This record gives sequence, C-alpha cells and structure tokens, in this order.
Amino acid sequence: MRKIMIAIGSWLILKLLSLRYKIEVKGLDTIQGNGGILFLPNHPAEIDPIIIYNLLAKTFKPRPLVIEHFYYLGGARFFMNIIRALPMPNFELSANSWKIHQVDKCLNKVEKEMGEGENFLIYPSGALKRKAHESIGGNSFIHKLVKTSPDMHVVLVRTTGLWGSSFSCAYSKESPDFWKVLGRGLKILLKNGIFFTPRRKVTIEFEENPAGFPKKGTRLELNQFLEEWYNKEDEPLTPVSYSCFREEISLLLEQKEKKREEKVPIPDPIREEVYRELTKLSGVKELTDEKDLSHDLGLDSLDLASIYTFIDQRFDIEGGRPGRLHTIYDILSLIVQGKKEEAKTPHEEVKDPWPKEPSRPPVLFPEGKTLTDAFLEVAARMGSHIACADGLTKSLTYKKLRLAIFVLAEKFKEFPGEYVAILLPSTSICYILILALLFAKKTPVVLNWTAGERSLKFSRDLLGFETILSSRRFLERVERLELGTLEEQILLMEDFRHTISLWDKLKGMFKRKGPTLQEDDPAVILFTSGTESYPKAVPLSHKNLLSNQKAALECAQVNEKDILYGALPPFHSFGFSVTGLLPLLAGLRVFYSPDPTDTHQMARECFEQRITLLCLAPTFYRNLFRIATPRQLKTVRLFVAGAEKTPPELFEHVKRLYNGMPKQDQELGICQSQRSRFSSLEAVPYPGDRGDAEGAKDGDAGAGKNQFVSMFGHKEMIEGYGITECSPIVTINRQGEEPRGVGHPVPGVELCVIEGGEIAIAGPNVFAGYLGKEAPNPFVEIDGKRWYKSGDLGHIDETGALILKGRIKRFVKIGGEMVSLVALEEELGRAAPKKREETPQLAIGVHEKDKPQLILFTTFSFTKEEANKALKEGGFPPLVKVAAAYQVDEIPMTGTGKLQLRAIQELVKEKHA
Repeated sequence: MRKIMIAIGSWLILKLLSLRYKIEVKGLDTIQGNGGILFLPNHPAEIDPIIIYNLLAKTFKPRPLVIEHFYYLGGARFFMNIIRALPMPNFELSANSWKIHQVDKCLNKVEKEMGEGENFLIYPSGALKRKAHESIGGNSFIHKLVKTSPDMHVVLVRTTGLWGSSFSCAYSKESPDFWKVLGRGLKILLKNGIFFTPRRKVTIEFEENPAGFPKKGTRLELNQFLEEWYNKEDEPLTPVSYSCFREEISLLLEQKEKKREEKVPIPDPIREEVYRELTKLSGVKELTDEKDLSHDLGLDSLDLASIYTFIDQRFDIEGGRPGRLHTIYDILSLIVQGKKEEAKTPHEEVKDPWPKEPSRPPVLFPEGKTLTDAFLEVAARMGSHIACADGLTKSLTYKKLRLAIFVLAEKFKEFPGEYVAILLPSTSICYILILALLFAKKTPVVLNWTAGERSLKFSRDLLGFETILSSRRFLERVERLELGTLEEQILLMEDFRHTISLWDKLKGMFKRKGPTLQEDDPAVILFTSGTESYPKAVPLSHKNLLSNQKAALECAQVNEKDILYGALPPFHSFGFSVTGLLPLLAGLRVFYSPDPTDTHQMARECFEQRITLLCLAPTFYRNLFRIATPRQLKTVRLFVAGAEKTPPELFEHVKRLYNGMPKQDQELGICQSQRSRFSSLEAVPYPGDRGDAEGAKDGDAGAGKNQFVSMFGHKEMIEGYGITECSPIVTINRQGEEPRGVGHPVPGVELCVIEGGEIAIAGPNVFAGYLGKEAPNPFVEIDGKRWYKSGDLGHIDETGALILKGRIKRFVKIGGEMVSLVALEEELGRAAPKKREETPQLAIGVHEKDKPQLILFTTFSFTKEEANKALKEGGFPPLVKVAAAYQVDEIPMTGTGKLQLRAIQELVKEKHA
C-alpha cells in the first residue's frame, strides 16, 4: 500500500511542481543497480529535497535523513512516515551526549541497512546553503559513513537554478518559512491561471561513483571534493517573475543589497574576544570579519553549538534561530545589536495573552485525599476555565486537561512495572504526564538531568523503572546531559503521541472516575543529595504533598486574578509541588517555563504573561534583576525566595516601593546609588539547602548591565525554608510582617532542637523514609513521637521563628546543584593508586571565591587531570571538576579517625590562597 501511495504521490507532486519549475534531469537513467546506493545532493533551497526525492522514489525509494526541526514541522510528520525518513539532531541549538549518541545510532542504522540493499538520500552540508557557493565545512557524517564502508555505491546530485527561489536563502541568511512560502506559491499559481505561471528552469545532474572520489581520504579531502563537484560553475542568482502579465520580481533582492551596505560598527574589545574564541575553536590565526565559519574556519555543527553557548554565557545575548550565524561578522553584529536591543525599555503594552474570564471562580484548595481525587474535584469546579499555559501549548482549560490525562492514563496502564520515570523541564505536558501516571496507578519518578550519569544510573538500578518519558524538543536544547545507558529507555512524546488513536480520544471523553488510591500511597519519587555517596530516593505520599500545599495556601494571599510563574524544574521539590501541581489543584492560573537559567526569556515572559507571583531561588532573582527592564516586572507583586539564603540586598530592592522613589527614578526605574552594590550581588549558599534546586549558569551573566529594577506598585519579597523530605515547605515569613530568620512553621508543622543544635521536624508533610535496603534512618524518637532530623543547625527564637546557622554535612553547591564531597572522595579513592595505609589518603576542601573550587589533597602523586578524568568516568556532571591538586605528607584526622574538616580548610588557605 505504501509503495502505491509513493508511486501515485510522486507522479502527482512532480506534475504540480512542473507548473512552476521546468525540470531537466541528466544522468539518472545511467545509474546501475537499485540497491545500496548513497545519494549525496547539494542543498540550494528547501524545495530541492522534494524534487529529488520524487525523481528517485519510483525506482530507488531512498530513505532521506532530515534535520529534526523539519522532520517534526507541523503537518510534515505524516509524509515523513510514508517516505520512512530518519530524523537527525540539530546541533546549532546545543550539543550534548544524547545528540551525539543519536547521530551514532543513525550512522549505524544507515550502514547496516545499506548493506541490506536500502538506498539513502543524505545532504552532506546538513543545511541550506547561504551563498551561491555550496559549503560542506567541517561536517563529518558522510566521511564517517564512507570510511566504514569504502566500497559503497555513491551517486552525487547537483541541483542548479534554485538559487534565487523563494525557498532559498538568497535574500536572507535565515531559512524561509516553508509553509508560508508554499502558501504564497499556491496564490501565485491561482493568480496566473495555474497553467500560465512563469517557470523556473532547474537542472538536476546525477553522477555515479565520480572519478577521484576520495573514499579513503580524510574528512577535509572528502568535503573539499564534494564542494568542488557541487560548485563546478558559479551559480548566478536567478529571479523569476511571479506574473505572466508583467515583470514582477520580489523586492527582497533590493532589501538584500540595502542590508549589505548597512554595517554595524564593532567595538575592538568585542572583536578581539570573539577572535580569541574562534582561534581556539578553529586553530586559524588570521581572521577577518568576512571569514565564513564553515568554509573558511572549518567549524562543524558541534563547534557552532559552542559558539552559541559562548555568546550566551559571555555576553548574555541569545543566539537566535538555527542558521543565523555564518560569518564572523554575524557573531559580532549579533552581540552588538543584541546589547542595543537590551538597552531599550519596552514602553509598548502587549495584548493580554490570557482569555478573558469575567466570572473566574476563586482560588480554593480541594478536599480530596489523593492527588487524583483533588484534581477531579478542581476540574469539575473550574470546567472551561484556564488551568495553565506555556510557550508551546498556550492556554489549556481544565476540561482539556482532564481529557488529556484520561487518554494518556489508559495508554500508560500498558507500561511495565510500578515506576515510570520523567525527564522533562517545567512545561504543561510534564505535569499532565505526572497526573496521567497517577491515574494509571503508576508512580512517577522525576529525574534530575543535571545530576550526571552516575546518579541517574543509581536511580534506575534502585527502582527498576523501564520507561523514561521525555521530549525530543527538550533533549535537542538541553546543554548539560549525560544519560549513558539510560538513553535506550527513553520514550519520546513526539513519537508516542502518534500511537494515540481517535478511538482512544473518544474513550477518554467518557471517563469520569479516577483510580482507587490511598492517601499514604507514594505520589512521586524525588531524589535529593545526601551524606552518602549516592542520592537518596524520597517517596512523597499524597498526604505529604496535599497537606503541605494546603498549608502553603493558608500562608499566602492569593486570588483568582493572580498568575503564577512556574519555572523551577520538576525534579526540584518546590518546583514539583508548589509551582507545579499546587496551582493546578487550587484553580490558580500558572504559566510554565522550562529554563530558570534563561534570564532573557524569564524577563520577557513575566511581562508578556502578566505574571503576579514569582517563586525562584535568590541566584535566579539576582540574574533576573540585572537583565529585566522595569516594565517587564511591573505586574509581579509577590517574590518568594528559597533554596538558598536570600541576601539582604534583594529585600532592599523589593522594599523600594514606587511611591517612595524620586520622580525621575520612577520614570527610569534606576537607582544610581544602588548600581555598584547590585552589580556585585552574589547568592550566599543557604545552610538549609538540600541540593534539589537547579542553579544558575556559571559566570557573571549580567556583567555590564547593572540596572536596578523599580517595582511598580506595592511589591514584597518573602523568604522560606524547605526540604525535599518535607514536601518541601517547613517555614515561611508571612506577607506584611517583618521577616524573622526563615519564618515561622506552616500550619501543621512542628520544630524542635535536638542534641548538637540540629533542627528536627514533625508533621503530615514529613515523608515516611528513604527507599533502598541500605538507606539511612533519618528519624529520631522523642517522647514517643517521631521527628525528622534535618541536618541543619539553628535555633527557634522567642516568636517561634526558625533561625538557621549552618549545615552539618559536607556539601558544595556547583552550578546550582549540591555535590557531596564524600561521594567525590570515594570515587577518586577508587581511581587512585592502591595504598596499604589504613588511614584516608585523600580529601577535598573547598575554596570559596567568585564560585566554589574543589581542592584535592593526597598523600601520593595524583594530578588534577587524572582526578577530573576519574570523575568524568565515574559519571559526575561536567561542572564537577577539581581546580587544583596538592600532595601533602598526611591528611588531617581527628582523634576518632574522622577527617579534621577545619584543618583541611586551613590547608586550602595555605596552599591555594
């Protein structure tokens, strides 16, 4: 059936294309054989893959490799399935281990299937050409493929005549919007009476196993051969009239010439820094602004991903859409123009993105004893009112949310095992999946993708989950990702959605009841750093979560007009419960955002989505206040801080009410006296941090943009204290009251101080205990009552507020994640040379300066490079690195045989001052 559809479809498509294109084919009929052929075309326009595939479809039926953002383009997936296309990751957005592994899998698949007689259509350039000259640059996929099978049957394909087409990049360096151009083309056909449309001459040339093809050559030799073959003659830009009645050429050509004349002046310091980075990446020392990144510098897609990261981290400028950077000047102009754009204050108002709801019900917490019952209750109460939104799915009503959950729950019942893992950022679909798993009587396990392969593997081995729900869109964009063997268990939601039939959706419409669950059943498994070598699995029950959410709402002044910003990741206990599920269960509108480290996006969304409630860690607030313009935060009335100690400066900024500022400051939103103080603001590690918060990117993300954010209207910041094991809120300062420490306990929570000044906690929000046979017991019994030992030191003042002093265990926060020094020492101990001494031979101290640095002390020769290699092989994330290694005579020990921590820190000061 598929072969018939392809045959008929190809004939029909070629007939339709002939209305606009006069296609001349050369050499196709001379190709010998029809199996195991690798077709390698150039790529002048978005339309040429359609032309070439349909020319080859009847005889050769090749499988094309397609970049993922085209493979998943709206309306294209049906056709991709018919032609059996294979998706390829887009490295212009980011580069991570998952993408590299996907390329390797694709390479192996192509090699295997070609040996079985399959034909493939692969574009060596991997992207549309931006100049008349086709450039392969440093791309390596074809070279790897040919190297593994040097005897493979190769056919080169050269397309000419499309440079200047609306589907090409002749007028703009960015890829055209395929569907818009196609729609415009259909209108042109109709305007010309279909059959009288001026036709563009296109020549397609095929050459089989061309002479001199360097199958055993280097990557550079192969790519240069391909470029020379594709660019046999310089292809002129060929405009073709859109009208048969008069000469009608697109004005884009004139605009291109005008843009070519407009050059942005580049400051020398920026040019010098960019040149240094490019020299480091390419090895080319002689650089000019006109140099092409691919052709002249030989940079491949992985290098381009590094450039995007460099621009973002060093200059706080977003890289933009794929395909935007092609020359050195493109990088320079992006940085300069980006800074100009950020200097502007958006005075224009945006249209309210939320549908009008004049009779929206109040925010109320449901009475259900399980998350499923609570959701059904609020869904019945809210009906067609808005529940949530994000940058992709826009607004979803409770009615739509319930339907999606019921449909997915029926499919999830087929999954093996009790546990199903989720690897997703804060988005609507993430929390839909969490609720759907609960409705399917599965327990969601939320994974921390920043934890590294070692911790993720431990999570899988402990719980035995077989399925990990994730998204290709997320995996394409995340920068830090080390999954190892877990990659094989990932189920992509883009693929899974195609298994949902119309019948599944119809059945979901008639579902009304949820599963029978008990309030003490686990509702989620989260992982938090602990004192041991591996993370601890924290099961939170329905009762834990619901009691804590209800208590939190009792402490906050929230109404039906509020909109919460949910940017904290779901592996963060506060993100999972408070900014994730609580708004859905209480009828509070929430806008989910996937990346709290993307300060630019957060500032835009706070303005565009009219956010009123913001919950973030102080690190994120610091960066947000540096970047956001006054109007971008004008609707935010309450800032809630937690996960680390909130610096007093943040409270000062928020306290400056609008009516207390000089008139000129009200207009500008700038307090000159605060500039220098604000620019040096650094987040202070929070003594009660449990390691479940996603931190900000390293580096001074907002350097040079020290702008105090004026607060329009009455605004307030409050601080709280939470622990994953406590679901998570323990204490919080109340609105309108003078803050004391980290606040008073929320309703139902009790505190006491036990031996050594450790804070102990009791209440319905406290979990039942860690999972695993060797998991430690974190409880102590006092007068017949069980208390959770927090590991935090402090006291309770005369008003009952909690004042924290420090943390008992040894952790360091790196890139926003808590890392166990004990775990690092054990891993390095396994990799170090074997010693006979019974006493410890290595220890790690921490040097606190601009950011924490790990300092290794050993009694034997062990270099920094050897240590970092061991940590990487041990599965620790890339940011966990030893900054320096020193050999000492002995490791300081106490009389009881424990590390003498104070003496180790003295060594840090002595050796690494």
